[in-house]
Amino acid sequence: MRIVLAATGASGTLYLQRLLDHLDDEAHELHLILSPYAKQVVQEEVGALRLPANVTEHSDKSMNAPFASGSALFDAMIICPCSMGTLGRIAAGTSETLTLRAADVFLKERRRLILVPRETPWNLIHARNAVSVIEAGAVLLPAMPSFYSRPTTFEELADTVGMGALRLLEAVRDYQQQSGRQVRYYQASSSEQYGKVMEVPQKESTPFYPRSPYACAKVMAHWATVNYRESYGLHASCGILFNHESPRRGETFVTRKITRAVGRIKMGLQQKVFLGNLESKRDWGFAGDYVKMMWLMLQQDEADDYVIATNRTITVREFAEMAFAHAGLDFKKHVDFDPRYLRPAEVELLLGDPAKAKKKLGWEPTTSVEELAAMMVDHDLEMAKREKTLRDAGHEMPAFAGHDQ
Repeated sequence: MRIVLAATGASGTLYLQRLLDHLDDEAHELHLILSPYAKQVVQEEVGALRLPANVTEHSDKSMNAPFASGSALFDAMIICPCSMGTLGRIAAGTSETLTLRAADVFLKERRRLILVPRETPWNLIHARNAVSVIEAGAVLLPAMPSFYSRPTTFEELADTVGMGALRLLEAVRDYQQQSGRQVRYYQASSSEQYGKVMEVPQKESTPFYPRSPYACAKVMAHWATVNYRESYGLHASCGILFNHESPRRGETFVTRKITRAVGRIKMGLQQKVFLGNLESKRDWGFAGDYVKMMWLMLQQDEADDYVIATNRTITVREFAEMAFAHAGLDFKKHVDFDPRYLRPAEVELLLGDPAKAKKKLGWEPTTSVEELAAMMVDHDLEMAKREKTLRDAGHEMPAFAGHDQ
């Protein structure tokens, strides 16, 4: 793909760095624009960007870049981070810089333009500008890493997961009432809500029995969504997602902790990984399949709730065995038990029944858990190879959360 990346003067250049890392692939042709203010923010926040070899840099003052013209065929433009000033100028149709000119061209040519604003809260002008660029064809993707605020108390967790959903629902209700426009709302419910399961497999009608503060907060968000749908007629749907994994999974989650360790052990960067309850059973699926289901839910005329799962469960032990075997390693030599990773109230078994999603929406998962484990291990082997190369060259590397030496 031919992709234009741009950054403006908002804080949050770490998002741009992560994006560059993910697009570090010979299959992509990347072009990068940094505004003068963006360069200052980069210097203050990360020092310098790690640029992949497939990047061509352009001055924001130049109009000679190929993507400044609609005759050049490019696939997408991403402005990350996008300041509110830049968002407003795009909404107004101005084009005094290369970033603004390119954004105008991408909208004019009906090409994908993705804007990643980070600043909050918004005022009414920000909200109107956001609506304008969306109506013009842009995709607005606010950077909201709420989970990674690392709550330390039940109250903080409930405020993010439970009250956060309630605030969004109330904002949607108020906007619809004031504007007369429909908003379609998706609530990310969780299989953790079933907790101490009341039936196997778990369906949309299975009673919840949460076993953790996170699950309790999710139950609140779920029922608030149902209540707003029934009370105010919101197009608000709950996707009860069972465990959904990919190479992008955070390294403290057990699947990624395992596959990351497999890569590092294979490359001689660590020897052991310590896990908790190896006999817990989970219904693991590929996140890409589940995101498709989220999208399908929002395309329906009527909002509803759906279980999103594979209808297959395996133990943590079995997942670890798959991952180590894919790399030609003996699971028993590298995995040890550590009671620190046991939950105060364990969730022993989760197994979802996605029959409703299959019947009403024609959705079925396409990636098996074996394929998922292989995908994640292959990705993390490549990461470990890069890490080893840097370490061998004398570079200091940050410690990875979730890794045990």
